[in-house]
Order: sequence, then structure tokens, then C-alpha cells
Amino acid sequence: MKRPIFVLFLLCLFCGLAPAAQKYELEEPKDTVADYAQVVEPAAAAKVVTLSADLKRITSINFKVLIIRQLPPGVDAETYGRQIYERWDLGRTDKGEERGVLLFISVIDRQAKIIVGSRVKYLMPADVEEQIENDVNTDLARGKFSEGMGAGAAAISGRLLSEWNESRLLVGSAGGWQTISLTVFALFLASVILPFLLRGSFLMGAAIFAGGLLGYIFLGYIGLVLCAALGFFLGYGRRI
Repeated sequence: MKRPIFVLFLLCLFCGLAPAAQKYELEEPKDTVADYAQVVEPAAAAKVVTLSADLKRITSINFKVLIIRQLPPGVDAETYGRQIYERWDLGRTDKGEERGVLLFISVIDRQAKIIVGSRVKYLMPADVEEQIENDVNTDLARGKFSEGMGAGAAAISGRLLSEWNESRLLVGSAGGWQTISLTVFALFLASVILPFLLRGSFLMGAAIFAGGLLGYIFLGYIGLVLCAALGFFLGYGRRI
């Protein structure tokens, strides 16, 4: 008789000690700057909105800022930020790519965390994330919330735009290495088959390939077609 009572007591004790800290509500999506702590000045928020719009227009990266007063008990900034990123579906694009970045700030905890989507990670490596977070945390520790948020957003945007401009020819705008490889291979086949069918020379094939490749690098697919055609006409009739 005593055993069932003892088991029931243990069950009640276990339920009472269950970590209530894990049960917390996530903030709902808002505008580009979701300031739930109400510490950001309107001018600073407006600048971030402009940065985010420019970043979206140039790179298709979706950038937002979330500021809360305090983290739930027992929850770290990375865990909370990642859950927000996924709940808001921040990085999802029409092509299903994870092109999103979230700057998360907890005011009382004086913590900042950058959450980056998988398709943006190559632009924002871990050491760069850590440096920006440290800089923001320094401002937070001094009570400069607007300054820290603004400087962090500017650093993130500047880094992404800079790396995008440098790497877009290799990865970003071309859609990845797989697309690049297939495109270059197709161009190579065209530079071999066309001279063979038209009894052209090696110079014709080289002109088609070189022109198409340069056009693709600087102008994308339209440049590939136009410059490959130009190479064809320049090499047509020439012999080596």
C-alpha cells in the first residue's frame, strides 16, 4: 500500500521539478528592427532599415534585428536567436535557399548574437561573427544600445556586401559551383562541336570559349551567349 503512494509522490516531485525555464514564448515577427525592449532611437532604426533594404536588393539576403529585454532563464543567446530565426522563417527565399541573417540582442544580459543562414555562411565566417559580436557587446556594456545595434548592423551589412562583390563571380550570383561547372562544360562542348560541324579552326573554338567565359563572368548568361557569338564571328574563316 505504501509503495503506490511512494511512486505517486516521486511522480509529483518530478513534475514539480521539471524545467519550467524551457517553456517560454518566442517574440512574434515585426519589422526589420523588432525592438521589444524599446531602447533603440528612431534614427538608428531607420538607418538599419535602409541597410537591410539595400542588402536585400543587391544580394537577396534578408537581414533583421531583434532586441529583447532579457533572455528566458536557462536559455543562451544562440539558442534563442536560432529559434527566432527558424520561427520567423527569416532566410527562406523563393528558391528555398537559407539567405538570412539575424542580429539578436538581449539588453539586460548584455549579449549579442549573429544567426546566419547556410547560404550566407561562406560570407560570414565564425571569426568575423565573433568580432562583430564582441564590438556590439562592448557598446551594450556601456549602455549604448542604439550605437551598438547600429554599428553591428553596419558591420554585418558592410561585410556581406564586400564579400558578395568579391565572390559573386565564383559562387553567389551564378548559383553555386555545380551550376558554374555545368555552364562551363556546356560552353566547352559548344566550342568543340561548332567548329567541327562548320569545319572551323581551333581559333574559332578558342574564341567561342574565351568570349563566352568572359561574358559569363561579367554579365552572366546573357553575356555568355553574346560574347560566345562574338567569338564565333571573330574566329569564323580564320585558320591556324
